Amino acid sequence: MKEYLTKKKSASALSVELHNARQSHKSIEAFGNSIEDLMNNSTLAQSCGTMRMHKFWQNGLRDNDLRVIVKSRNHDKLKDAIRSAIDADTSRKISSSQAFHMRRGGTFNSR
Repeated sequence: MKEYLTKKKSASALSVELHNARQSHKSIEAFGNSIEDLMNNSTLAQSCGTMRMHKFWQNGLRDNDLRVIVKSRNHDKLKDAIRSAIDADTSRKISSSQAFHMRRGGTFNSR
């Protein structure tokens, strides 16, 4: 019943939305969900498939370094790309935090 009541977007409207999609203030996972929602509500989803969905998502990531990391891993599925981005982002935050701690006199004391 739901599929009969929900209006499908045209291929051109979806294409514009996908190309303009940006992460902005959303989390990595929430941004992935918004791309999935766009694809699920479209007639283009059948022709485009899930294979290109992750490309739109990657291009919309706000962090350029994270975008490069995820693209270099060449994932085939959106869920794998999201997991990879979350892991890379977490790893970078931990490394950054440890470097800050060491500079502030953490485990390395230069006296």
